[in-house]
Amino acid sequence: DPVFYEKILQGNVNSGDLISMICEVSGSKVTHVLLTSLSLLAIVTSAIGMSVGISVSLKEIFKKYIPIITSALPTLAVLLIPNAFMSILSFGGMIATVFVVFLPLYLYSLIYKNQKYDIQNILCLLFAILVIIGEFLTKNG
Repeated sequence: DPVFYEKILQGNVNSGDLISMICEVSGSKVTHVLLTSLSLLAIVTSAIGMSVGISVSLKEIFKKYIPIITSALPTLAVLLIPNAFMSILSFGGMIATVFVVFLPLYLYSLIYKNQKYDIQNILCLLFAILVIIGEFLTKNG
């Protein structure tokens, strides 16, 4: 769909539109159910994580109101900020890439100073760099 592709290039497509288009193109009910379920689980787990983080940081200040605050803030975020949790997940993925790929490779290079990287490590490093670049391009593009 050239029109949809142009919308992607201009940055005018949200995650819901992309999932709908993938489901439409695949023509499979299984794909539709799978992608919708994965998106819903990503949003729900992000909301739970946000609630837990907020409740821990506000525990001493607002003991009585913690359940209300921790439920209301993620709900308001979803309603008021388009693609809030998808942006958080995207940024979290970039941070996880640093901890899961770059840090172990750095430690590996410290331990084995004279050994060269094998092809798996090089491919892993290149993929991690692409993830980081992709994150910056989608935010700035």
